[in-house]
Amino acid sequence: MERKGILIKDNDMAVTLSESAAAGDMVVYEKAGQKYCLPVKESIPCYHKAACRDIRNGELVYKYGQVIGRAVEDIPAGYLIHTHNLKSVCLAPMPEKNGD
Repeated sequence: MERKGILIKDNDMAVTLSESAAAGDMVVYEKAGQKYCLPVKESIPCYHKAACRDIRNGELVYKYGQVIGRAVEDIPAGYLIHTHNLKSVCLAPMPEKNGD
């Protein structure tokens, strides 16, 4: 079955699913004006992320053009990206308030 995916920036590695998908479904999304079809490899809940390309262990992962974390294991295309295979990273500390 065909499902819709949302990719915001061309460098994004995560496609957000607008509805749940089962293994064997195809997620359709656009990147740089072209239509892509991603075969889903495992069940992915609605509004969760699927890897739209193979992601290597230790690689920074982008969504919405921003780093959302670092892969803690290889994540093949079509698999769920979530807390079991992605660790959140803080690239810059929050600034201290000056008593304001």
